Amino acid sequence: MKKIVSCFLIFSLYIQATTACTRIFWNKKNSMTVARTFDWDNHYEETLLVLPRGMRHTGGTATNEANWYSKFGSIVVQENYKTQRNEQSLTGSTR
Repeated sequence: MKKIVSCFLIFSLYIQATTACTRIFWNKKNSMTVARTFDWDNHYEETLLVLPRGMRHTGGTATNEANWYSKFGSIVVQENYKTQRNEQSLTGSTR
């Protein structure tokens, strides 16, 4: 019994709190799908942006920048990097 308690105490010293998200990759012939969840409860002063469909966008470069109108509306979570999902469930990340 003492060995079991000793082992338990030793291993419990190595247990640390962790936060994680689930990420899924699905590769098919001509396409790749990536999905992830946000399972953690921390907040990093993020900004939530709701962008409507038909919104005008620009590429942000000094010369020869691309201009387009969004086909779908999207929700963007902006922290140190951006993560977004549009109304057709397409997601993207700048990380």
